[in-house]
Amino acid sequence: KTDILAIIADIDTQLKKQYRMGKNFEKYNIAWIKRFLNRDFGSTKLNGIRNESFKDPSNIVNSKTPEFEVDIYCEDPFVIGECTTYLDASEFDKVEKLLRIKTYFEKKGQDVANCYLYFFTCEISTEIEANVVQFCKTNNIRLITSKHI
Repeated sequence: KTDILAIIADIDTQLKKQYRMGKNFEKYNIAWIKRFLNRDFGSTKLNGIRNESFKDPSNIVNSKTPEFEVDIYCEDPFVIGECTTYLDASEFDKVEKLLRIKTYFEKKGQDVANCYLYFFTCEISTEIEANVVQFCKTNNIRLITSKHI
């Protein structure tokens, strides 16, 4: 019984560590992402870049909730980005979410003609990597990983 409780406690500790890493990934990496985007745009104009939540009563972005979060958001220039530590087949929707977010802003009347889409991840599962690369290329999403810049 003691061994089982120790194992459960260890699993609980590991899950909490993983949760904290996922929750803080955007905040932890925002500094280098800002530098990267400023280099991409050739200026330091992106000081307003931030993580932001939006109300979505029409459930355009997420059919399960009338609210969604954008990991990387800037109004001028209009930048939308998502980031995750690791992308596997079960999370491909995170890449597709960028297009739904763009549609949300378009329906709200925002000019999306000059909207820059970014997807940041440390690693993509080899099982879906080719599909992610092709999807991003087809939909004009800038994919930033350790292998793709």
